[in-house]
Amino acid sequence: MSSRLRALSVLIAVFLTGMVIGSGSLHLWLKSHPAYRPIPDRMFAYSHHRLPELLQLSPEQERRFREIMGESRQKFDAAWTECAPKFGTIRAEMHAKILAILDNEQKKRFETFLKEMETLRGARAGDRRRFPRGDAPFPAQTPP
Repeated sequence: MSSRLRALSVLIAVFLTGMVIGSGSLHLWLKSHPAYRPIPDRMFAYSHHRLPELLQLSPEQERRFREIMGESRQKFDAAWTECAPKFGTIRAEMHAKILAILDNEQKKRFETFLKEMETLRGARAGDRRRFPRGDAPFPAQTPP
């Protein structure tokens, strides 16, 4: 085997190994961090792409399936929009209660943590569970 062919083989093997390890690591990480995968998005992503193949749908069935999924997505989005303010209120109340039991140093760390979490929530644009920027009621984040 020539040295060029050997080098190309090693390069391809390293690339494929990295791809397998990366995919496996991502799968394990997502499995242990379900909060990073919004429930409706997970359901739609899985069923929208896998079920037509799994069920061996005819072209007409697949067309109707996609219509049903689109209609359901709109209903999920509307339901979340309706419920999101209540979740924000509950979250703010929880933060206020937690802050009430902390000393000053712990409060600073908790407030830093909350700011980091808000940054993460804002970064996940596909997450239907997040508030639009600035709409989340977080009065508990401000020091008393």
